Amino acid sequence: MATITKRGEFSHQVIIRRRGQPTITKTFSTRTNASAWARKVESELERGLWRDTSAADALLLKDALARYLIEVVPRLSGSGNKSIIKAFTDSPLARLSLSAIDSTQIEALQAAWLRAGLAASTVVRRLAVLSHLYTTARKSWKIGGIANPVADVNKPKIRDARKRRASDDELARICAVSESAELPAIVQLLKLTAMRRGEVVALRWEFVDLDAQFVHLPHTKNGTARDVPLSTAAVALLRSLPREGERVFNVRADAVTKAWARARERAGIKDLRLHDIRHEATTRLSKKLSNVLELAAVTGHKDLKMLQRYFNPSASELAAKLG
Repeated sequence: MATITKRGEFSHQVIIRRRGQPTITKTFSTRTNASAWARKVESELERGLWRDTSAADALLLKDALARYLIEVVPRLSGSGNKSIIKAFTDSPLARLSLSAIDSTQIEALQAAWLRAGLAASTVVRRLAVLSHLYTTARKSWKIGGIANPVADVNKPKIRDARKRRASDDELARICAVSESAELPAIVQLLKLTAMRRGEVVALRWEFVDLDAQFVHLPHTKNGTARDVPLSTAAVALLRSLPREGERVFNVRADAVTKAWARARERAGIKDLRLHDIRHEATTRLSKKLSNVLELAAVTGHKDLKMLQRYFNPSASELAAKLG
């Protein structure tokens, strides 16, 4: 049975007590809202559908983002996660509780970002981070009674997939004029393994097994560990590097990006990003690993659709495989 008690001039507290159930309480500014909520909860209790959302009701998105930034982001390799956290912190959703945010509100924010000129791929990446925050809140922080609102969002189709290839000549010219002692080796390892910049920079010698020809990545952009196989060329490259500390490369990810930009400018090469090397490496690997699942195991792509653009066999090539 629900009771509604007025507390002060503008506060109405609902208390619902049922045998065998914990006491449920919530405070509203109007009696109308309090009564509506009480009826809803009692109906859900009758049908066995009620879930305790008190923790999610009390946790604002901005506070969840702050906790996620401290506890989760350091374990991820993606360098853009901090800027994505800031984008949500600066959004109208930040002042809402986790339980109050629904797919309609997220779609409104998504539309605003697209109108502001953000690429569809950028918006989708932001939503992926928000989705992972909700998963983390439910599984790791044990905040119950909440669904992931991102799952019901109609996300924009990514039509702006970048197709820039990085030629060996371009990479050689950039490395030749680089003032960074470590950039040439980093570029080579990126090209040979298809790893992300953050994964290469975070690489530690304790996770490098040259005899077994693989490196272990305990923390990746997707939040899951993976083992990356090494070609004989990649093994030779790593063997040639000095072991002067725990990390393979004693340089920050942002410093690598800046060194790349300066060397690219000196080499007179336009419109070539460091991440384009991963695209080039994945393209080359797709010629050797014709199974998309094998390729995904190497590159760490969770969405196999992202890899479909690397597989474009002609009818003649498929016929040759059929025999």
